[in-house]
Amino acid sequence: MIFEEKVRTGAKDLEKGNSLGNRAILEYFENIASRHADSLGYGINSMPLTHLSWLLLDWYVRVYHRPSYGQELTVRTWSREIKRAYGYRDFELLDSQGRVCAAAMSKWVLINTEKHTIVKADEEMVRKYASEPQRKALGELSRLRAPQDFKPQSSYRVLRRDIDIFGHMHNLYYLDLAYEALPQDAYERRLFDEIRINYSVESRLGETLALSCAQTDRGDWQVVVSSEDKSVIHSVITLGYACENMSRRQPRQ
Repeated sequence: MIFEEKVRTGAKDLEKGNSLGNRAILEYFENIASRHADSLGYGINSMPLTHLSWLLLDWYVRVYHRPSYGQELTVRTWSREIKRAYGYRDFELLDSQGRVCAAAMSKWVLINTEKHTIVKADEEMVRKYASEPQRKALGELSRLRAPQDFKPQSSYRVLRRDIDIFGHMHNLYYLDLAYEALPQDAYERRLFDEIRINYSVESRLGETLALSCAQTDRGDWQVVVSSEDKSVIHSVITLGYACENMSRRQPRQ
């Protein structure tokens, strides 16, 4: 079942070249995932009754072309599959001509918000989400591994403004940390067209996070967000230009 809504690019959504930025795209996708869950009775407003919430584990995003300020766009999402406690969700962002501007897939885990434990999705939830395993915005989600040896180059202390309703640093801020960790020339080159984010352990208020950054063999940049002593990896982010020579995708029905 596809769930979609219209959005219009605002001033805060723009980055280099007055084009729609990656953070805004992630925010569009995150918001529509929440509203889809709301519509099925598993959203934020329903948590006091269901005690259930989907916790994001992985992002894989590709950008094909970037809308400019003021354009009306269509954001859509659907459940690809629910396996026991894990949900796989896909996304597309389309312009007014129906071209796919960006596509994404994601992995989530279902938790009990009172007991803070992982729980299996029941038959009613699986039925309501009406997954479409044959409909894929992108390919399969491969595992993102941290390098065996990484050297932190800077640090960040988690502030009040970073904390979400679950008491840990909000998902979107990990992309901000990755940008801060990049060398200046890499950050200024142009917007990244491919984003992979793996979330492993929550970051909480007052924690000091260590940021390390290195370039991979294929030219992507990989950022590791870890505890100050490197004993805990909170997130691994890869930023790349894999779509640089890809043609624009055509409308999908």
